[in-house]
Amino acid sequence: MVRGQINPSNAFDTPDEQSLYRTVHRAVCRSKADNKPDTKANQLFSWSQSTKAAISPSAQAAAQLNQAAGEFVVESSESGLEPTLSSPTPDTSGLDPTPSPSHNPTATASPASPVQPSSLPRLPKHKLRWHLACMGALGIFGGMGLMAYLWLASLPPLPDCRNVTPLSPDAHRLYCAQEKARSGKLDDLLAGIDLVKDWSPHHSLYRDAQKSLAKWSRLVVLVARDKVNQNDLKGAIDAVNQIPKTSPTYDEAQKTLAQWQAQWQEGEAISAKALEAMKQQDWKTAFEQVTELGYLEHDFWRLHQADVLAKRIFVQKESYEALKQAKKLAAKLLPEHLGEAIGLLQTVAPESEAWTEAQQLLATWSQNLLKVALQRWQDGDMSGAVQLAQQVPLNLPLPSEAQDLVKYSHAYQLVQDSQIESKLSWRQLWGLLEATSGMRQIQPSSPVYEAAQMRLQEWQAQLQDLRQLQVATVIADLGQKPALQYAIAKANQISPERQRYGQAQAMITNWQQQIEQIEDRPYLWRAQQFAASNAIPDLQLAIAQAQVIPSARSLGVEAQAQIVAWQQQIERIEDQPILDKAQTLAKANKLDEAITVAAEIRPHRLLYEQAQAEIATWKEKIRTAEIAADRSILDRAWDFAGRSQLTDAIATAAQLSPGRPLYLEAQAAIGAWLRERDGMRTGLDDSGADSGTTIDSMPSESGSEAIEVSPEAHLEDLAEPAPAGE
Repeated sequence: MVRGQINPSNAFDTPDEQSLYRTVHRAVCRSKADNKPDTKANQLFSWSQSTKAAISPSAQAAAQLNQAAGEFVVESSESGLEPTLSSPTPDTSGLDPTPSPSHNPTATASPASPVQPSSLPRLPKHKLRWHLACMGALGIFGGMGLMAYLWLASLPPLPDCRNVTPLSPDAHRLYCAQEKARSGKLDDLLAGIDLVKDWSPHHSLYRDAQKSLAKWSRLVVLVARDKVNQNDLKGAIDAVNQIPKTSPTYDEAQKTLAQWQAQWQEGEAISAKALEAMKQQDWKTAFEQVTELGYLEHDFWRLHQADVLAKRIFVQKESYEALKQAKKLAAKLLPEHLGEAIGLLQTVAPESEAWTEAQQLLATWSQNLLKVALQRWQDGDMSGAVQLAQQVPLNLPLPSEAQDLVKYSHAYQLVQDSQIESKLSWRQLWGLLEATSGMRQIQPSSPVYEAAQMRLQEWQAQLQDLRQLQVATVIADLGQKPALQYAIAKANQISPERQRYGQAQAMITNWQQQIEQIEDRPYLWRAQQFAASNAIPDLQLAIAQAQVIPSARSLGVEAQAQIVAWQQQIERIEDQPILDKAQTLAKANKLDEAITVAAEIRPHRLLYEQAQAEIATWKEKIRTAEIAADRSILDRAWDFAGRSQLTDAIATAAQLSPGRPLYLEAQAAIGAWLRERDGMRTGLDDSGADSGTTIDSMPSESGSEAIEVSPEAHLEDLAEPAPAGE
């Protein structure tokens, strides 16, 4: 027996209590064996051990144990243990598991209150069957109700419109017609209309059918309108006429159709009038009809047909004008004018009324012109003959001799056009190929055959040179120095007497410049790296590096521009502190010092013009200040003069030294005051001789002691006279 375990024969009196203890004991042992401790069993087992202190457990302790055992049995049954008791224990939650203080531990249990075995409640079998039957019936009826609800709430299956027949239900037929009409196509709309157009007002779906019929009829009218805009009036009429009279919009559709027909007739009448005016070359009346079309309500005539008619009138007018001008030139009976007339005839539009007449005149005048050209050819004027024949088109049916001359002249023109471009292109190569092909078509019996063969040999040589230059160009496009050198060597193989020599030399010059750029670019790049620091020593190194590139080379101009920029940057770095210092002095109102400092910037340097502008500004400020000071002195002198104190006025104005801004004005005032004072002195001398008083004994005008002024005083004694000419 495990130590501390209660012996059921000693601690528990009844067999049920002993059985309960064994059940708990087995649960504890099983949990230990499985290493899955059962917390509830351990607690119950521990509590049962605590009762070992009581020799005879009381009824209260037994009831408490029965309650705990009942809870354990229920949990054991849920966990798979085999319960021993079959009935729950009574509720003794309010009992204390410890013995009462008044309890005698040595007393035995009273026979009047024995501990009853606990058991689990069991339902009778007939009640269990009724419960199961009720639950089954409830489940069946609930399922049937749920299925009925789902059936009522779900939508009915849609009809298969692909299998709809005249025998299908009307609702299905109407639904399928509505679905098909959603496409907006004319055939689908008309099919839907045919389906419901004969339904009587007594039909159950008549109201829905009328709504759909009205909607589809309006859509048919819209489709018919598009047909009218596409110049298909017949199709529009057929579509509208299929709208039945039972449609609510039948009258409206017929009215719209009548308007279209009326406008169509009116537009056709206006167009016919315009065409007749064009035949009569009455352009004013023709353009008036375009305006009339613009007044129609329908877009087809107002916009589309009006624009088409205007363009047609313009083409007709231009063609007739060209034909008229060509006739005037041809009437002069000069070959050169006849060639110009042929050129004008080629501008006549094929869709114009003048086209037929122009083609007839073109054939006649071309033959006449070629006769003159052949005559010039025979007379040795090959260039004049070619010049005339070039104005004749190639697609005219002409005699063989005239046709050969035309081919020769056009081939010659192709070659001349290819030589205009100095840069090699595929157009030049294609022109030479076409020209040589034309020359090979000239028959040996033609009068131009020998000249054609000579030209053919020359042009084949040009073609060979062009191919050689083309290969050189492809190689030179690699951009590498060896490739460029190879291209130059390839182009140098063209001798000076060849026709493409000049073009080859131009290409060689271009490739040599590219080689020079490849050779000199590292020097310029290294110079730019030096100059990036923006320091004077590095800028000087950059200038020295860039000077390695001669000015005659491809990058010479760029290098010289960089040198000038870097030199100016050096001058700015050197002179900017001087200018900043001068500007600082000027802000401190030390203008003279600022001018002296700014004058240190020498001419032909970057900041020289800016420094001179600052100096001029500062000098103007100084002059303004001097003028203000001089004006103050002169104002005081004039104040003295106003009070007849001429001597003080002269002395005050004499303070302005030469070079001052108002010096000349002061000298002029001094001269006037001297003359005025001399006049006053003469008058005083005459009046003083009688009174015995002289001007020398009078008090000074300033109130001080008398100033000795001799009558012989001159202007030089008081103020320095103005220089001559001032």
